[in-house]
Amino acid sequence: MIPQPYYVIDFVFITGLFEVRVNDIPVIMLSLDKQQMSTEVPINHGIHQSGPFEVSVKLLPVPGETQLSQEAALRYKVYLYDVSNGFKFQEDLGGWKSPKVDKENPEALFTNSKFFEAEVPYSVNALWTDGKQIKKVKEAREKLIHKYSEISRLLKNGKYDTYQNMISVREQNIAKAMYLTPSESQARFRRLKRDLQSGFDKVEYPKESVVLVPSAYGKKASLRRPNGDPALSFVNPELGEQQMLDIEFYFDKKVKEFKII
Repeated sequence: MIPQPYYVIDFVFITGLFEVRVNDIPVIMLSLDKQQMSTEVPINHGIHQSGPFEVSVKLLPVPGETQLSQEAALRYKVYLYDVSNGFKFQEDLGGWKSPKVDKENPEALFTNSKFFEAEVPYSVNALWTDGKQIKKVKEAREKLIHKYSEISRLLKNGKYDTYQNMISVREQNIAKAMYLTPSESQARFRRLKRDLQSGFDKVEYPKESVVLVPSAYGKKASLRRPNGDPALSFVNPELGEQQMLDIEFYFDKKVKEFKII
């Protein structure tokens, strides 16, 4: 049986705005105030092909603060599993642990980057590498605000097939990197569609306050709220729950517009 290498980041962080990137692609962004979280998160979707990959972590103060609190801390490790037949541990690739916050001169942030070596049986369709540098796109934030509004209208009006076509390359890449079967890949979209048809119909999109967040070494971008959450979400008022639409874009030089990737 062909091995299916499956990389995960195991982390613990306390108090702050925490971000993990793989090859400068956001994998997770969370904000906690006077709380702790620990979990494992898969990172294969940030690994495009075999070779070196960069894991960078950052812990910032909670929104509204300028310094880390005394309790702030983080540590992480990268583990390798083989998921070709079950979930078998292969290797501890190492990681990093933050120092204690200096009581006299609290740090503004903790950050660390390390390179690891990946060996994977796939290569994704990395269209963004041929895209335009985001900083060179005129009025990039305004163009993205318009794109998010377009997507919001599509989903609100039940144009699911159109949206599914917009995310097709992204979904193919995720299926490759996460070893999903065609039915498992389709199930991802069906879950979103089911939720939107089952009460998650109130749009939350605070476009006045969203910020443009570049990634993939300047070749991708997304819009996010000041607390790090994705810009666009759909709320179920009865349940008091929301579905975040976490999407990224690259700028296609040929058609001169942003596309989901």
